[in-house]
Formats: sequence, structure tokens, C-alpha cells
Amino acid sequence: MQTKNSQNEATPFDAVAESRKWKEAVADSTAGMSIAERMAWFRSQSSVPAIRDRAKTGKPSKAFA
Repeated sequence: MQTKNSQNEATPFDAVAESRKWKEAVADSTAGMSIAERMAWFRSQSSVPAIRDRAKTGKPSKAFA
């Protein structure tokens, strides 16, 4: 008798491959951007509301102020 757990073990998760895919996608998306444009892009992609809001207002971070 098979259980539901045996079906989940068929395909292991490859974190290294997924990380590589993400890095390549980011490199493609940010190619040709200036540093300021890349920072704004990363802020806009953030799941943290305070960081996303900073990208909209264009405020520099305290480290660079």
C-alpha cells in the first residue's frame, strides 16, 4: 500500500539549480542598468513594504546619506 508521502519523494528539490536560475534571471533583468537603477529595481522587488516604499519615493538609505 502506497502512502501520499511516497509521491513527494519522487522529485528532490535542487536548491543550487534554483539559485542559479534566479541569479541568471536577475542578471538578465538588470543588464545595462546603473547602480541607482539596480538598487531601485531590487527595492521594487522586495516583499518588505518599507523597502518598496523607499523605491517609490527615491529616498537614499542612511548609509549613503
